[in-house]
Amino acid sequence: MLDLLKQLPIRAFTKARFWLRNRYASHPWPEDVQHVNTAVDVPQADALLQDAHFEDASGYSLKYDGEVLNLRRPAGYGPNGTPLEVHLRARHKPGAREVLQWTGHVEANRFTAMYEHVHEVGLEWLPAERVAELLVDAGLEEGAVVPEQQS
Repeated sequence: MLDLLKQLPIRAFTKARFWLRNRYASHPWPEDVQHVNTAVDVPQADALLQDAHFEDASGYSLKYDGEVLNLRRPAGYGPNGTPLEVHLRARHKPGAREVLQWTGHVEANRFTAMYEHVHEVGLEWLPAERVAELLVDAGLEEGAVVPEQQS
């Protein structure tokens, strides 16, 4: 079995998947939802969130323009029993490259409720306070997590 796995073109598959995602599954950054700003760099934020059981979701989701982090983790069950996941994304804030701008939503789990996930059944954008709470719970310093003011 191991010999068979060694023969698979994994790198080519991975490159093709990311090329297809960038070409056909990219969307503008969601400007009409609430955001949170953090004064933390990408590697540190990624490490803290992965330590808090978030995983990279960039290979299996839409790509938002400018996105530098795309992380998800299971989030329990919805009222109808659908498995859920919380999905956080970050980009460098326009005009302030040292600041990461975050947004997040809860949606049906991509692996166990694929139809609902793809069709965005029950997708709910999180308020900035909830995104901030998730980031602080993951280990980002509370003073470095600032919800944006809605205009």
